[in-house]
Amino acid sequence: MHLRKLYHTIEQFASAEYKTDAELLTNVLHNIVRNEDIEIKGGRLWKLDTKAGTYRLIEQVGDVEPIRKNFELKVSDYTMFLDLVHKRTILSTETNQYLRQRGIVKYSATGVGELVKWKRHQLFPYVLAFNSNFINEATLHTLNVISTSLTSILQKRKNERKTELLERDLDLARAIQRRILPEHELNFHHYNIYGVSIADRIV
Repeated sequence: MHLRKLYHTIEQFASAEYKTDAELLTNVLHNIVRNEDIEIKGGRLWKLDTKAGTYRLIEQVGDVEPIRKNFELKVSDYTMFLDLVHKRTILSTETNQYLRQRGIVKYSATGVGELVKWKRHQLFPYVLAFNSNFINEATLHTLNVISTSLTSILQKRKNERKTELLERDLDLARAIQRRILPEHELNFHHYNIYGVSIADRIV
């Protein structure tokens, strides 16, 4: 798949309004598996829980036996999660017996999002895992593009949320500043007293 076309496809997947990042990534996961150009037959979305030290299954889609809801993988049992920080996308063999029984033997994993701290390590907040009949270097390269694009989209969403919060705080600051001033002029003997507020830069 041409990289520019792939990037635009991902942007199209993620262009709708989503309440959470997990909701956005779930939608992208479904679209990637459905996309015939990417040649993926099944996929899963995992979310990091830094307190528990686990990745929890958020969503599963495609031609793979169902995995029980909220299934978790310990970071300490999978060096793959640590390796992703350096490689972003890796090809690995499944070692968890339950997942092997579900038909997952070989898979690719791709880290998504800004790295977060866990103990003395850095980890991706989300991992997309995919199954395919044939995964080669081209497929891994495609998944790297997907990871980079989605991370950029998540960073953009984070910045937009920060901007919205800042605008709300500024509106509150303006309201407080206005309340400090009298609402009308005051008359005292032969004097008229009034206040004028001229904003300095933002407030």
